[in-house]
Amino acid sequence: MKILISSYTGLGNFILKTPLINAIDKEYDSSQIDLIFGFPWGAENVLRDSELINKEYWLPPQYSIQKKINMFKFLRQQNYDIVMLPFDSSPNFILLLSVLFLNRSQMISHYSNHSLSIKTRLIKICIRLFLLKVIWVPVPNGRHEIKLNLDLLHAVNNNLSPDHQTFINWKSENISGFNLPELYLVIQPLAANGGPTPKTWSPENFDKLIDEFLLKFPKMKVVLVGDAGDAGDVSKLKTFKMLSNSNVINLLSKTTFNQLCNVLSNAQAIIAHDSGIMHVANALQLPLLALYGPTDYTRTAPLAPSSHVLHSRTECWRKMYGFKNSEKKLAKQYPCYYCMSGISVNQVMDILKILLQKKVL
Repeated sequence: MKILISSYTGLGNFILKTPLINAIDKEYDSSQIDLIFGFPWGAENVLRDSELINKEYWLPPQYSIQKKINMFKFLRQQNYDIVMLPFDSSPNFILLLSVLFLNRSQMISHYSNHSLSIKTRLIKICIRLFLLKVIWVPVPNGRHEIKLNLDLLHAVNNNLSPDHQTFINWKSENISGFNLPELYLVIQPLAANGGPTPKTWSPENFDKLIDEFLLKFPKMKVVLVGDAGDAGDVSKLKTFKMLSNSNVINLLSKTTFNQLCNVLSNAQAIIAHDSGIMHVANALQLPLLALYGPTDYTRTAPLAPSSHVLHSRTECWRKMYGFKNSEKKLAKQYPCYYCMSGISVNQVMDILKILLQKKVL
């Protein structure tokens, strides 16, 4: 069974596809799973060098029409049995070229009418009626993304009993060069590649939390993690007093994906926003405290038993439920950090005490 999965998505959303990939591997003997990427957001790192994946293709949206056509002519020669087009990782050009060039394969695609105008909905309905060879799978509200992805496989195989635990492929690596202490807490202070977002806690709260944390746990230090986009947002970084604290180690943008996994795996606990790093920690089944506000937790919540969630129940809470709002829209609509202001430092400290009481107290 040869399967191609469109993977034009970010790190966290791709991690939520790993149960689907695992289910395919378990269900079909000698399955061959290929992935096609196009955005440099870290998804390509999740299963790199994994035995589950046969090949990874790279086709950025900005490539010329001719390059895209040449790629799909090549893909046609691979004779895929199934082409899967998840709702969050299949740009329109992928659907169009798949229909034109991969029509000998069974295509399974999500469809969603959420937050669309009546005109756009009618166009999508016409497209579905025209593309009769495609198996269309709905995207209902309130359904977790792991299950939404597995729905694609359920469309052709109803006898599945999949494991919903996410996973990543990584290996132990010497990270002594970071001079990390034996005991430390990992914090992700920013999110969204440093772009405008309503889902980050305020610098003042993080500064206060770190002061209280170091006072309560004097044997520990704090390690900051994030990607290059986070570190590049100098205007936000300057507001963090924690950066001048000798007990805070700044690894923002300084780790590879594999090094990040090693840093997280050695931590006593992790605090992260709804983000790719949150999903990495959840996939590794580490002691995680996830901070949620306007994003749709019914779709992306970490499900591992080791993960805990705090909700900021302000006016913004769940504003992104059912794809109704985007991060950029909410960032313009509400004052900076307001959407996450419903989570207090005391609430975070209370959960940290629970996570750490058996380890360092």
